Amino acid sequence: MKGPPKTAAEARRRWSSGEGYRFRQVLERLVCEECGFVADGTREIHCHHIKDKATNPELTFVRSNILIICEVCHLLEHDRFS
Repeated sequence: MKGPPKTAAEARRRWSSGEGYRFRQVLERLVCEECGFVADGTREIHCHHIKDKATNPELTFVRSNILIICEVCHLLEHDRFS
């Protein structure tokens, strides 16, 4: 990796490039850090950025800024069930 992205546009470009692909491959084998759900194909596993990647693009690939969570917990995290 070339260091953290400097802008949101660069972070988006890198996420859809090989760097993002490798990161997403890791997600396929993980467990939700919120509820313990093990990825089995019935729901997706998402990256939730603790500090928003749009305003903090340098943290896009920083593991300490990312929660690996299932899609249900991600919806709850963004309060999308209300």
